[in-house]
Amino acid sequence: MTTKKFTPPKTLAACADLLYKTREERYAANKVVEALKEKEAILREHIIDNLPKSQATGITGKTAMATIEKTSVWKSTDWDKTFDYIVKNRKKGAFAILQKRLSETALNEIVAHTGKPVPGAELLTVLTVSCTKRK
Repeated sequence: MTTKKFTPPKTLAACADLLYKTREERYAANKVVEALKEKEAILREHIIDNLPKSQATGITGKTAMATIEKTSVWKSTDWDKTFDYIVKNRKKGAFAILQKRLSETALNEIVAHTGKPVPGAELLTVLTVSCTKRK
């Protein structure tokens, strides 16, 4: 199956109109997706809550089979202790246990409070397009 590459309209005014329309379509689709995710979560939770009571580890319907699987995930129970470990073991690669993403909210608060930038972090200006419905 080949898909034709999208070509924007010829005029910028038409681009603005189509951007707005496309974004509204995406918002509507996202509402449907979020409702489906919520429905999935309720069904998963219901199966997890009720299947062990039947002493089974799975259930088979007409079109699908659901089984309960156990996985292990890490969770910090004391962030101060976790961060202390990271700092003490930084040369051994302990920072790898954190995701590499800066918190914009925290950085903004630090800079607002101290008046100084955080070493190694910079504030970039990113161009975006604002598109609103005409009145």
